[in-house]
Amino acid sequence: MLANRTDLTYRTDKGEVMRILTQNGQLDAYRNGGLGALNMLTRQQIDGLRNSNTDWGKLLYQNAINKQYGVSISGVVTAQIIIFL
Repeated sequence: MLANRTDLTYRTDKGEVMRILTQNGQLDAYRNGGLGALNMLTRQQIDGLRNSNTDWGKLLYQNAINKQYGVSISGVVTAQIIIFL
């Protein structure tokens, strides 16, 4: 079972499922028994994520505010060196 592999690390601050597991105190239950070991509330919240109809194309390709700035400096610098002997 993938959930109880000790060579995998769990990022408790990443992802909506992990947020639900952490918020409900079910991370250890998931690690030890997988999805079947979770309580009903946690399973319902995770199942609710399946029903969210996110239009990823719209989110990824929406118009963004873009500002560009440019600076240009030009000119000639001359240096004079005077040597006194």
